[in-house]
Amino acid sequence: MGANLKAEFIEPFLQASIHVLETMANLTPTPGKPELKVDDQAKGDITGIIGFTGPAEGSMSITFSEACFSPIRVRAYSGIGSFGLS
Repeated sequence: MGANLKAEFIEPFLQASIHVLETMANLTPTPGKPELKVDDQAKGDITGIIGFTGPAEGSMSITFSEACFSPIRVRAYSGIGSFGLS
């Protein structure tokens, strides 16, 4: 993580992402080890980015391969999770 972006800022977003996947897709994710991103290329097929300004500056991304995200999408939008479209 950059000099201004510490784990204390990232951990709440990680926990919230886990909670959303548990609630909305009825899945229990196992996050990988966070790593410092040093280039401008996304590592996976589906990536969400959150920018930080103020006391912390930088960004955080959550990335999924298509194979990983496909079951999430199916479960979330099929009604298996709590926001399924009926």
